[in-house]
Amino acid sequence: SLNKTVTVQATATDGSDESGYCTVEIWPATTKLQILDENNMDQTGKTVKVYLDAVETEKTLSFTALATPGTALQENNVTWSVPASAADYVDVDPETGVVTAKQGGKTVTVTAKAKDGSGKSATVKIQVIQN
Repeated sequence: SLNKTVTVQATATDGSDESGYCTVEIWPATTKLQILDENNMDQTGKTVKVYLDAVETEKTLSFTALATPGTALQENNVTWSVPASAADYVDVDPETGVVTAKQGGKTVTVTAKAKDGSGKSATVKIQVIQN
């Protein structure tokens, strides 16, 4: 296992001799981040085309982030985003990575960024085409 568990002891300096213990789990930082589609295919840096026909008002796609090393990211430690200027075309849930294509005519970059302080991120482009 790449994670480590340590026990931290804190002792009061006010003369009371009070002390306590805390167990902390330490996980390695992300070195690489990838974006996977619903079929677990790597879409990092690629363009995914979404077609909306006349009766569809929107279509959703689900993406997940895969971190290296595999234990680097624990649940919900990625923030998903799109540029504010893209809000009319594509939206993304910042916690789940579910993308909603709302309107054709623009290619939008979706970014997944690790919250572990590593600064690692990955992108996928969503091209929405209105039929």
